[in-house]
Amino acid sequence: MNDQQKKQVTFDLLRKGLDKVIPEKGWDSDSFEQAFLKVIEGDMRNEWFWRKLISSPDRRLKAGLYIVHEVTFVIGYLIVIDKSDQEVLRIEAFWDRPNEWAYAQHLGKIQWLS
Repeated sequence: MNDQQKKQVTFDLLRKGLDKVIPEKGWDSDSFEQAFLKVIEGDMRNEWFWRKLISSPDRRLKAGLYIVHEVTFVIGYLIVIDKSDQEVLRIEAFWDRPNEWAYAQHLGKIQWLS
């Protein structure tokens, strides 16, 4: 089974479980349905910026640590973006196991040096 299939199986199991729990708890199913649709629209990608992007001293650029969390690995990229939101630089900062305890040591504060 490839990683996308593993994501699909996990998603389906989670959804089946929640489909049983939601009515039992009397929760509003609309919020869950919206979340499920967002996951499907995003092709089950788990990617995000760690913390808020920081501006360069002259405010022309912003930088941040972008996390790509896959089934078998997690990669952190240092990404620099210009004022038009175009990516101007992407550097791999770390690669680790997909476990928060494994890669948490790589997360921290980013600052401009010049």
